[in-house]
Amino acid sequence: MASIIRYPQAAGSIGTGTAWTNPTYILTENGICGTVNLTSYAYSCYLFGRQGNVTIPSNATVNGIIVEVKRNAPSYGIRDYSVSLYYGGLAGTAKTVASNVPYALTWISFGSATDLWGLTTAQLAPSLVNDMNFGACYKAMAYQSGTFACNVDCIRMTVYYTLPNKGSFFQIM
Repeated sequence: MASIIRYPQAAGSIGTGTAWTNPTYILTENGICGTVNLTSYAYSCYLFGRQGNVTIPSNATVNGIIVEVKRNAPSYGIRDYSVSLYYGGLAGTAKTVASNVPYALTWISFGSATDLWGLTTAQLAPSLVNDMNFGACYKAMAYQSGTFACNVDCIRMTVYYTLPNKGSFFQIM
């Protein structure tokens, strides 16, 4: 079994909602965060990280993907809203949750080693997963009245795959 830790190669803020400030701060896990300030019951734009530079062999079959987001909120009032795969736009089925974002920077995981996010193995071909434009998006929401900040330190992805007549492998990006 092999593993390689990868962080996004590029980042930005897309879609409708409140834009993220300094989205490129999610390129490195270092406690310096991209931030969004949300007012009463508002949603953020998607914060996306393009993973890029992945090296899954071209004859591999993708079995599942886990997306992890390291985030915090200095006060109650922010919830994780959804996470989606990204390839030139939102792709697959978004994962939605309504968990409160914690005070401390904490990882939350979406998906599993067998979760294809509503896509097929053909749609998640190695050529797509290895493409610079492939990545993941995170969206937060304010769930009460007031103004609240949400911070994201990093978004990372684990792609699980198998090779023909070989065992399972995974790669952390």
